[in-house]
Amino acid sequence: MVPDPKTYSTVSNADGFYELRWLDATDVYNSAGYKIAGYLATASPNALKYANIRIVADGFVQGEDNVPRVPLVTEEGLYWGRRLLRAFARYSEEDIQEKEDLSLPSLEGNTITGIDIVLDRVD
Repeated sequence: MVPDPKTYSTVSNADGFYELRWLDATDVYNSAGYKIAGYLATASPNALKYANIRIVADGFVQGEDNVPRVPLVTEEGLYWGRRLLRAFARYSEEDIQEKEDLSLPSLEGNTITGIDIVLDRVD
């Protein structure tokens, strides 16, 4: 039996800004350094943890095509993943380097920013 995914809740301010705290980012100190380095080198989406951001508000609906899937990675995680990737590249016979145009969220330190969601008014 697969457990239900964790649910986190928050309330936005009058301008619609919100903050979700305590999300479980891809863990840097266990195997995630390898996972993040692997993602940077291969763009494999299975290497990272993700969150689907869903909004509930009275009188509004969020379209199914408007549910952002956000990789849970931090600047700290990227730092260690990139460092490990450089070490792999240095000692490998293969040409290992970070892929361009990876799907990474905007970050300010260890905070993911810029996840904007527009809701539709229910008539």
